[in-house]
Amino acid sequence: MMSLLELIRKAEQAFPGKRIAATHLLLVLAEEEEKELAGILAPSGLTVERFREALSPLSEEPVKEDQDLVTECWKHSKGSPTGWHLLSAILANPGHRITQALVEAGMDLEGLKRGLDRHKPQGGPIERVKEKAAQGSELLKYGRDLTQEAAGGAFDDLSPRPKQLKRLIQILLRKERPNPVLTGPAGVGKTALVELLARELVHGEVPEKLRGTRVFEISMGKLVAGTMYRGQFEARLEAVLKALREAEPAILFIDEFHLVWGAGRAEGAPIDAANILKRELNRGQLRIIGATTSEEYHRYIKRDPALDRRFTELPLEEPSGKLLLEILKGKREGLEEHHGVRIPDAILAKAAELADLHLPNKHQPAKTIDLLDTSAVQAVSRGGEELTEKDLLKTLEDMTGGPLLPPGEETRRQLLELGERLKRKIIGQDEAIDKVVATLIYRRQRLGEAERNMGSFLFIGNTGVGKTELARTLARELFKSEQALLHLDMAEYKGGDGVHKLIGFPTGLPGGEAGVLTGWLYRHGTGVILFDEIEKAHREVHHLLLGMLDRGRIRDARGEELDTRQCVIILTSNALSPEALERYRKRQPLGFGTEEEAESKPDISELLAESFPREFLGRLDEIILFNDLGDEELKGILKLKLREGLSRFELEGVRVEYEEDRLLDHLLHALK
Repeated sequence: MMSLLELIRKAEQAFPGKRIAATHLLLVLAEEEEKELAGILAPSGLTVERFREALSPLSEEPVKEDQDLVTECWKHSKGSPTGWHLLSAILANPGHRITQALVEAGMDLEGLKRGLDRHKPQGGPIERVKEKAAQGSELLKYGRDLTQEAAGGAFDDLSPRPKQLKRLIQILLRKERPNPVLTGPAGVGKTALVELLARELVHGEVPEKLRGTRVFEISMGKLVAGTMYRGQFEARLEAVLKALREAEPAILFIDEFHLVWGAGRAEGAPIDAANILKRELNRGQLRIIGATTSEEYHRYIKRDPALDRRFTELPLEEPSGKLLLEILKGKREGLEEHHGVRIPDAILAKAAELADLHLPNKHQPAKTIDLLDTSAVQAVSRGGEELTEKDLLKTLEDMTGGPLLPPGEETRRQLLELGERLKRKIIGQDEAIDKVVATLIYRRQRLGEAERNMGSFLFIGNTGVGKTELARTLARELFKSEQALLHLDMAEYKGGDGVHKLIGFPTGLPGGEAGVLTGWLYRHGTGVILFDEIEKAHREVHHLLLGMLDRGRIRDARGEELDTRQCVIILTSNALSPEALERYRKRQPLGFGTEEEAESKPDISELLAESFPREFLGRLDEIILFNDLGDEELKGILKLKLREGLSRFELEGVRVEYEEDRLLDHLLHALK
């Protein structure tokens, strides 16, 4: 029997302007396959003529359940369904209005079952599709038929994206440049939009000019693999394009579209994939949908004006709000079935909120789907039947490498406790710690600007007073991970290439390594970033930091924007000499002082202006002056380090006895 795709094409011709439903397909089946249909209907007692008479009135006003019957046929056929599968769907739904109309016309359902059994297709639908689609063999060799997968129900969990899909279809129907390139960061749903298009094509929910069109995706990696000699790649691509022309009407989808620029260019050969595609596009015999990031599009496609003018960029933004929730609801059934746990609506919304807050350098909807998927594993491991917010938070802690501090009074309490723990480990700098904790509370309570980091500080003081140690300890205590600290020694970034070491080099080569800073942000996204001895860095590094301090964002060498709002930014400096610091301290009024003393109090930023731009200093939350350490503070540090060192001996079963005060005096004397 005819495939459902063929029935849809015929129905569109027979019923122009109608929304094609099951009734139209069955009437076409009666016209095109009358003899075989008569054989199937014979045991049921119904003639083909009575079959037509029963269905014709229903075709005038199709309802949604008629379309649902077609969808069910696609879903349960395990391949490319035919008219036989559509008749089977009628048998499987005795309460459907089409089935009831046929029964009223004289059909016996048991007889229909016997007729279907006698005429069951041989070899299965998948084999017949492969035989029929011989013209697509080269396409399937290097890719996949998205419309065939859509016909099998592969994309049923995709939620509608009406605005984006409408714009995609508009471009495909244009006379000039009907070749869209979907651009956007990884995870926003570029491939999903093309799969959605394939599903709509299968269901006939597209303008008439696109009905019956197939969508093939090819992999540039598979196409290039193994081509070592001149002409091999060109021959492969030519074969693919020839198969595409034979499969008309068809659309070619190329993910990672920027790879066509230079793909397959053997040494000394002038031809690459881009040149071959330009030639085919000139003939008007090819429609292509590409997908890549905006940065790669502008780096590779825009640099080739002849290629660029044949395509239309379609930027995709991250879905949010109602659209994001609809996408997540579409994915929910598959996740629930796979993991065996329930996912309530409220958890979908909470997952999206938490993913935005704690995974700033990943993109929707992929980051929320990943969070839900992994959290479901967490729920199963604890024996739960329903996904909870605690599962989401536990998963996020594992993903970010540290505890989560949501806004609220509980956060304030936790941060105050953090301050006490820091004071026990950093001796003699209680005032500095209090300022750090106060800023963290201010930011986490959302009292400050939303577009700022968790906190940004410049630690000033003499060498050895605990500036770097406070940053290290803060990372361990706040984020509970050694990986939560990025320690950047600015002496390594004093050259003209200092900025590029941090954000990456604009080499123009795909797959180039990220910079030290941006690479860490890609992997972690949250923690403490320490710019140690910032005065040694190149001036361009200072300018780079302005964006981080002002907006909580930074751009890498490819132009992609990364979020630093879940980071604590700490800069340390020895820019002021011990003499300058001493003079500054002596000029500070003691106690509350008088108004005259307060007004004459020197501003430390004035002293630092010789070393740093004023706008740079003005964007910091706090400039914190560390105290010099006296004998008592040094003894406290020695005591702390001594106990930490001796505890290692105790773990090995070695007991060390000593007079602490005498030992500390001896060590302090040795230090001096």
